[in-house]
Amino acid sequence: MFRLTTLLILLLLCVQSPAEEGRLSGRVTFVKQDKIIINLGQKHGIEVGNIFQVFRSKQKSKYPGSKKSEDEILEVAILRVNYVLGYVSRAEIVEQKQSVIYGDTVELLSQVHTEPDQQEVLSSGTLPPAESDARTESDAQGEALPGRSKPQAPTKNIQNKDYSSENQSVQEGLAPTLRSVSTPGFKIGGALRYTYFYTDWDKLNRDRKGGFAFDQVRIAMDGSYKGIAFSLEPRFYTDAFGGMLLHHGWIAYDFTEATRLQIGIHQVPFGITPLASNSWFAQIPFYLGFEDDYDAGIKFSHQSGSWKWLLAFYKNADASATDFRRFSYDIVTTKEIDGLRVDQYNEEVNQFNVQIFKKVGNTEIGVSGQWGQLYNSSTRNNGAQWAFATHANVNHGNANLKVEYIRYAFNPDSPAGAGSPVVSMAAFNAAYLVATRGEMYLLGISYGIDVAWGPVSKLTFYDDYSYFDKESSSFADSQNQIFGVMVTAGKVYTLIDYALGKNHPWIGRQWTHALARGIDGVEWDARFNINIGYYF
Repeated sequence: MFRLTTLLILLLLCVQSPAEEGRLSGRVTFVKQDKIIINLGQKHGIEVGNIFQVFRSKQKSKYPGSKKSEDEILEVAILRVNYVLGYVSRAEIVEQKQSVIYGDTVELLSQVHTEPDQQEVLSSGTLPPAESDARTESDAQGEALPGRSKPQAPTKNIQNKDYSSENQSVQEGLAPTLRSVSTPGFKIGGALRYTYFYTDWDKLNRDRKGGFAFDQVRIAMDGSYKGIAFSLEPRFYTDAFGGMLLHHGWIAYDFTEATRLQIGIHQVPFGITPLASNSWFAQIPFYLGFEDDYDAGIKFSHQSGSWKWLLAFYKNADASATDFRRFSYDIVTTKEIDGLRVDQYNEEVNQFNVQIFKKVGNTEIGVSGQWGQLYNSSTRNNGAQWAFATHANVNHGNANLKVEYIRYAFNPDSPAGAGSPVVSMAAFNAAYLVATRGEMYLLGISYGIDVAWGPVSKLTFYDDYSYFDKESSSFADSQNQIFGVMVTAGKVYTLIDYALGKNHPWIGRQWTHALARGIDGVEWDARFNINIGYYF
């Protein structure tokens, strides 16, 4: 994995060219489907209705056999701005020759003004953030994995891929999130989602030919005024999954267009952000708190050219150590899990994070570090925890490649004689055990194809694989392999996944010990899943 990451650092997939002198130009900073974010906003004179040309440069040989080259300017697309903030704008594609990618150059062609009522029509809302914790009503009514009792829903699967995420990706960048427009300075959006699931390890589910159930409702609110921004997103699940869970809630101040300070519950800067997965299911790092994690603290971010760095301090997790009703996984206090006495009294406190990104053409290279304390309420002493990650995120046309390596250690200060190579972690109203030390390897590949099949405009095929190598020689490793496709049809997004898991709590028959001791030689378990969501 280190060799693969190092190799990707050397990739130079696209050399950018400056815009024509005298014209206002900028860059594409985020792309998901037909939603484009550019680094120009009100402060640069941008208005709703402005038209931009997107282009990129590509080297070509001057003549056959020559090593000399010259830049070829490729016309990519035409964009129309449909929402504007201080330093960024959102645009829609009105004409396309090639797929728009991160880092493409944009150049202002015309300044057509659009009235506010037209602006609302042009703003089509966010693409789906799909963190879907689909433990369902029918799950809770008896389709539990063997040996699991509380809560009875091992068929839950948590998708951490936020497909739309002007919310998460812009939120974790240098600007407020962009949503459907309701009133000036305030945006509101959301989603309604349902899931069909078929699990090969659950006889009741097989006999019923699967199940269909409510997934979630979410409401996302964002706003900004005089450089101060906020974002709030509660999500509503069934009671078995915790009911109302706060995904995030923060306030931010933009010192400049490149420097931001965030306070509240926000995404921890670690690993590939905003998300490392393509499928409706997350990759294994999510289930250990190393992907799409949210804690309570303060974060400072700054961007300079192709470099970006983030520093953060989190006083504690996003919920009490005894409360399992939370969106992302954290170390928690548990006396027992499913009738098994575990006597775990640890919680995360005083955590520092640092993350550095470098953009090289279409390749993002990043390193992340984390160090914090683990307070033990039994000994009243602090243990320690640390983690390190390196990653590469490569875009090339309609293709994307993600690779990541993570190493971590949890070192709790447990009572004498109570030492154990596991800690307890929880989210969505349920806890399980996790190995205190290990390494994780992640690979994700996706490719999008534009189509014109009635309302269907795009198919995105993907493959997500992750491997969890636990340090203890007596623990069996965990894996997931997920093949799928996302179908885009207007504001409806459907994810069709075939997920395979070994020693995986959400894709398999094990729960409590899947990410701890596991079962050596266990066979692959499989789940077929269709998640349908309407996003507004």
